[in-house]
Amino acid sequence: MPPLALAPSPDPPPKMDTTRRDAAVSVVLAQVPGASNDGQDADGAVIINVPFVCGGLPLGLTVRVPMSFPNVAPGMIVAGPPLDHLWLDDGNVVVGNPKLQNWFAHYDLVAVISETTAYLQRSPPRMEGHNAERALSPEPMPESNPAMRQRNSSENIFHTPMPAVPAIFPMLDEMTTAEQKRLMEDEVALETFVEELSVVRDYRQLLDETRAANLTAARALLEKEEGILNARDACLILQAELREKARAHEKLAASTSLDRATVKAQLAREADEADEAKEMEGQNLEDGADVNRWTETFLEKAARYHKLNALREMLNNTT
Repeated sequence: MPPLALAPSPDPPPKMDTTRRDAAVSVVLAQVPGASNDGQDADGAVIINVPFVCGGLPLGLTVRVPMSFPNVAPGMIVAGPPLDHLWLDDGNVVVGNPKLQNWFAHYDLVAVISETTAYLQRSPPRMEGHNAERALSPEPMPESNPAMRQRNSSENIFHTPMPAVPAIFPMLDEMTTAEQKRLMEDEVALETFVEELSVVRDYRQLLDETRAANLTAARALLEKEEGILNARDACLILQAELREKARAHEKLAASTSLDRATVKAQLAREADEADEAKEMEGQNLEDGADVNRWTETFLEKAARYHKLNALREMLNNTT
């Protein structure tokens, strides 16, 4: 009997390139406060934990970065008690962030994480169960302004509604297995078939509308850019002038700062000198000075004496 030939062992699957994924993880760990690498799961996805506080309750945003990132969107879940929020499903999975709903490879992971935690802090969720009536935020103040109430209520309306994807496609069900196989082998026919699906047309329309809205918003920002830059420059100039005046004030205050005893002694000395000058002017009248000139000079010196003496009395009577 001829010896049995061993079947060749299958080639190992090619190793996935995770260079871009690993670089993005490093940026998150460096730029997001408190972010930590909690290792990898069974599928090789990196698990990042981002602690944050929402309405006084410490929570954590667990970010799952798959090996195929950024071609595949990351997953995010809020670690904590069950929460009721527009952006979270029943398992606290983040489903409402528009960027996670319609992911593009060029999105910045740091920005998406920051936007998610910031929105949860700005519009705090509610705890489910026995604490369902307590929001994760301080008790709000009564709002008598209708515009304020409208603004706050509209904060929850943030995400873009996505068209529902059907579970089955009747056009495929009507085909035979052979027709389906031929369709899968013909790239042009397959692309034409997909483009004719109503859900694809809806997504195309939504994409066009979103791009148009983003373009309008970008143009509006560009129109305001010059005014914002001018206001910033004016603010910088005012800040520089304020710093200069503050330094001048400090310098002047330092040069004129005298202790209380020194001020009292100097004021008393000047008051005594003014009193002597007034008395000497009185003697000039007895020596036959001109009355009109003497009156003017005497009143001036008497006024100085009384002013200094009043200041001295005021200083002596204050603590």
